[in-house]
Amino acid sequence: MMPLPLRSLAPAADRSERVRALCLVRLERDRRRSRRLASISRIGRHVVAPAIIAGLFLVYAADLLSITARAFTV
Repeated sequence: MMPLPLRSLAPAADRSERVRALCLVRLERDRRRSRRLASISRIGRHVVAPAIIAGLFLVYAADLLSITARAFTV
C-alpha cells in the first residue's frame, strides 16, 4: 500500500485577513478590559485599602482606650 502524497498548501489571503482582523478586535477588547481593571484596582489601592487601614486603627485605638480606662478605674 502506497502512502498518498501530501499537497502543498498555498496561503489563503482572504482567510489570513479575516484571522488578522479577528485578532486585532480581540486585542483591542483586551486592552480596554485591562484599562478598566487597572482603574478599578487603582480605586482599590487609593480608597479601599486606606479605609480598611483606618478602620483597623480605630478598632485598635478603641481597644487601647478601653484597656487604659479599665487600668485607671480599679
